[in-house]
Amino acid sequence: MVAKCKSFHADPEPTAAQSRAAQVVALSSQICEITEVAAAAIGADLDTLDTVPIELGEMYEGMANVFLALARKVQEKHRPACSKL
Repeated sequence: MVAKCKSFHADPEPTAAQSRAAQVVALSSQICEITEVAAAAIGADLDTLDTVPIELGEMYEGMANVFLALARKVQEKHRPACSKL
């Protein structure tokens, strides 16, 4: 599975909030790119192994849950204001 890492363009004269958002986007993009490369390498190695500790799967499930929680936070930011009533 390949993530959809994207690059985003910042406003030429951002506000403080826009600057903070741009920093979050930049860091998130870097994490996405690094994660894609690392996951591909780890996946290739796992394909060559006969057995691995079950804890490894549990660790990846935990990481997935962290990313899903971040995705939910982003989705909440894009819900219509009336949904907060």
